[in-house]
Amino acid sequence: MSTITVTGAIQAKKEHADAFRSAFIKYTKQCANEPGVITFNLHEANDAPGHFIVYERWASVEMFEKHMQGKLLADFIAANDDFIEHSEDPRFLTPLAEAME
Repeated sequence: MSTITVTGAIQAKKEHADAFRSAFIKYTKQCANEPGVITFNLHEANDAPGHFIVYERWASVEMFEKHMQGKLLADFIAANDDFIEHSEDPRFLTPLAEAME
């Protein structure tokens, strides 16, 4: 199995940004415990409040796909879909270089 790196972006509706932020933080913490997760980080753009980026590393494509089809994600979307302005499809990244501190 080969690890994969995935990013995604979601723009919350302005009037729901605070509620969505809280829900997304809770969801991110839950995702960290899913099988196959190496890294699951949530970021918010400094220059665009309510614009969220996730950076994920998974043990395999299969584990990521299982996550995407799982109950945790389905429940999160169902509970928060009204807060979302738009979202981007996941982007799969290929590592080119890594610098360690």
